Amino acid sequence: MAKCRAKTKGRLGGKRTTEIQWVGGRLADRLASDKELTEMLKPLMLNEGEISIDPQKDRVRVYTKWKREDKLQFDPEFFRVVERIAKSIKKLES
Repeated sequence: MAKCRAKTKGRLGGKRTTEIQWVGGRLADRLASDKELTEMLKPLMLNEGEISIDPQKDRVRVYTKWKREDKLQFDPEFFRVVERIAKSIKKLES
């Protein structure tokens, strides 16, 4: 399991992500070394909060902060991030 957290600067409307921090052993190290993934995550982390990755036997579960049902929506950028994470996990297993 790995967790992604954002370090931010600024307040309210001027808040921005300055750094992405991964915690969780070998998987976290692999994801942290992917600079393109880091750049993809920076604009998303203010809305998503913490991201947890939980690889299981035949799937990968991705958790973000809790959102109300009426706030749920499909985000193609977040989907691309999840795809990249899944590919990294697949390479790690090979």
